[in-house]
Amino acid sequence: MSSYAAFHNAEDFPEPEKFDPTRFLNKETVDGELFYPFGAGTRICVGRRFAMLEMTMVMAMFFRRYEFDLNPATKDKVKAKSHITLTPMDGVHMFVRQRRAHL
Repeated sequence: MSSYAAFHNAEDFPEPEKFDPTRFLNKETVDGELFYPFGAGTRICVGRRFAMLEMTMVMAMFFRRYEFDLNPATKDKVKAKSHITLTPMDGVHMFVRQRRAHL
């Protein structure tokens, strides 16, 4: 089953079309069988650990230097298109401001 289909199953994710990243804060959802962005089992991505480490480092650098705010006009209007990976159909419009002092 594709992760797109799994994430849009109303039995596991209420209001599946609603953009709600907080749904993944539930430990049972993230640690269970519902969240598998790198595949699972014998065909799991060999670069998974490196990708997660790299993503964490890059995001830490961005959040250290910049503040991100979602544009209110975009809120609740994010629609996804499915290719090899999911991407926002019309982008995600945000305000990015450089922090005054680096931490």
